[in-house]
Amino acid sequence: MAENDELEAKIKANKEKYGDFVRRLYASDNDAWEEIYKEVVLVGLRYHTSNGYCLGKIVKDRCLTEYDILSDLFKLMIGERKLDLYAYKGTPYVWMRSYIEELVLKYCDKAVIMDPGKLENQKENSEDGSENGPDATYTDKEIQEIAFAKLFKTNPKGAYILLLHEREGLTSKAICGVLGLPQDKTHDDMVGNAYRQASEELQKIIKEL
Repeated sequence: MAENDELEAKIKANKEKYGDFVRRLYASDNDAWEEIYKEVVLVGLRYHTSNGYCLGKIVKDRCLTEYDILSDLFKLMIGERKLDLYAYKGTPYVWMRSYIEELVLKYCDKAVIMDPGKLENQKENSEDGSENGPDATYTDKEIQEIAFAKLFKTNPKGAYILLLHEREGLTSKAICGVLGLPQDKTHDDMVGNAYRQASEELQKIIKEL
């Protein structure tokens, strides 16, 4: 009973403190959304996981900016009315940060838009030794991105571990920390096994492309 009273008191206090701010968000107030940019987007990218390095690098690698993520967050909160779910149990900043990782990782599926005709040309050229110019084939990096996007759809956790290990250079122990797992041998081995499995799946996808 005491816990419920304490929660109700906290919600009431947060409504008094943040109620006007939330109304300004609904009204698309520029200053309010600039504050969301600073306190949610920037903090989320820089400190949400492993000091934000992974999420920030995904954004950078895909030639995106923090304001692209802010735009996506605005569409989610206002366009899709996700802000209606904010229950004032905590600050709106912390609550909205929980959506940043989801928004950023969606771009793993959008890294490269595959043109089947172009990929087929590449297969034919590799078989007969001919070339149709630099625009006719995918680069090795593009193929890796296509394969990674496919892996992320079928094995998102393994793809994320692969990303952290190969692109961010994190050890299995460090990845345990990012994933919120105990940093012991059992979980270290589990992450290592997941990494090896994801690597094998990625190579299989590349061969099938």
